[in-house]
Amino acid sequence: MIDTHRRRVLEGLGAGAVLLAGSTALVSARGRAMGRGKGRGDGTIADVRVVHAIPDAPPVDVAVDGGQVLDEFPFAAISPYVDLEKGSYQVTVTVDDDTDAVVATPFDQEFTLGANTDYTVAATGTLDDSDDADPVLVPFIDDNDPAPADAARVRAVHLSPDAPPVDVAVAGGGPVLIEDLAFREASDYIEVPGGDYTLAIQPAGSGSDLFTFDVSLENATTYSAFALGKLFDDEGDIQTGGEDGFRVVPSLDSESPAKGRGKP
Repeated sequence: MIDTHRRRVLEGLGAGAVLLAGSTALVSARGRAMGRGKGRGDGTIADVRVVHAIPDAPPVDVAVDGGQVLDEFPFAAISPYVDLEKGSYQVTVTVDDDTDAVVATPFDQEFTLGANTDYTVAATGTLDDSDDADPVLVPFIDDNDPAPADAARVRAVHLSPDAPPVDVAVAGGGPVLIEDLAFREASDYIEVPGGDYTLAIQPAGSGSDLFTFDVSLENATTYSAFALGKLFDDEGDIQTGGEDGFRVVPSLDSESPAKGRGKP
């Protein structure tokens, strides 16, 4: 939960915060029933989605227990949620190049899924041997329970292999909302009033904006913001363009039943 001071500051911003040009597109990962499987409540179903977060990897195929579930899945893509029975599964990621070669040994991993739980499984790291970020699949537990009617629920997920630990703050000297988030970590969920915001990625503790992005948040809605791509180019300059440049991809994860959309 956001503390009282931070909530008060954000309420002062309201929906009229100034937006930079070129706002970030919002990805819907709702899938079936806004991430709520049709078997929810019977104690058997988990919902799972996949994020391709390896900036130098080609499109990939993803299989679960040998059955392909994603085809030609590109970098920075977020799949919809799919229903799986609770239990253990083998997830395999292969390069989509008409071969059966596994991208890397860690990409054949087993996961145990609990019932009535939502998961994001992120393919993380880099294929570059010079980087200290070997490819690995990382699971996160998602909280898609109904958000409050008067606030949006938001978290950040740090999946940029060369970015340092970061803070997420309101751009231009505003309050810090999320602190010291390291690679392959997801923040706690915070609650903020719905509205339009310009936020900044900062090196942890620095107060200096490295990268800014725009996001529009609605009350009674849950979001994840995925930091993806390589932050620096070969010369050490910040890169935000190109196929593997740094970006923040917000995902609309779930909407509360009170909005008249989605299901409990």
